[in-house]
Amino acid sequence: GNAIHDSALTLTDSTPDPLLLPASPRYATHGTIGLGNFTISRLGGPMRDELSNENILKIVLLHCTDIEVNTLVWKCLGYRFNVEKEFWTDAECFPKWREKYPSSDGGGF
Repeated sequence: GNAIHDSALTLTDSTPDPLLLPASPRYATHGTIGLGNFTISRLGGPMRDELSNENILKIVLLHCTDIEVNTLVWKCLGYRFNVEKEFWTDAECFPKWREKYPSSDGGGF
C-alpha cells in the first residue's frame, strides 16, 4: 500500500523495490520523490511551493532527481496522479495535448 507523508510532500510505497530503475514501468508511479529538500508531491496540480523560485533554482543547479522534475512537469502539463489506481491520467491536459499525448489507453501511465 501507499503512505502519504504530508510534511514531506511525498507519496511513497511502504514496501519499496530494492532497486527501481527509470526503465521500470513503475518508476513514474513509485519512484522515490520528496526525500531531499525539493518540494514535490504526486497529489493534485502544481502547488505554489513547487513552482517557487527556490524550487526552480534547485532544478537548474541539479539539486533534485529526474523523477522529481518529471513529476513536476507532468503536473504542469495537466496530468494527475490517481492514488487509488496508482497511475497518471491526462484528466486536466489541454485537449490538443491530450489528443497527441494521451495516457495509455485512457488508463494512465
